[in-house]
Amino acid sequence: MKEKLNEIFDDLRNDLITVDQAREKVTDMYADIHFFSRNEIPYSEIIKLHFTVTKGHDKVHFERYGFKYRIFHKDLTPTISASWDQVTRRAQLIRVDNEVEGNIVARMPIQGLEHLKKMIGFYAG
Repeated sequence: MKEKLNEIFDDLRNDLITVDQAREKVTDMYADIHFFSRNEIPYSEIIKLHFTVTKGHDKVHFERYGFKYRIFHKDLTPTISASWDQVTRRAQLIRVDNEVEGNIVARMPIQGLEHLKKMIGFYAG
């Protein structure tokens, strides 16, 4: 973010963009940060909601992020589950065609912790 701001200020100093354009770019950056951070769900909340954790190992993932990946999920119905990504800290609901095949037929992004709690309550009762 700091690099992006410096880039905007450099462009402004060098008359490559106008003040209004710089203001618009900074506003867009703020909106993106606000949108993404409000949809993040902390690890501690996922654990409190009793998600199942499956440990895995992927050399590429480890080299990129510096830690082994884990799959966090919670079965809500036989065909609907909640999934949480440890890198983005975002959750989604996943619907599969049936328990045997398990082909994903739909995904629904979760818009934060309260939304996740509502969906768990709705499907899991």
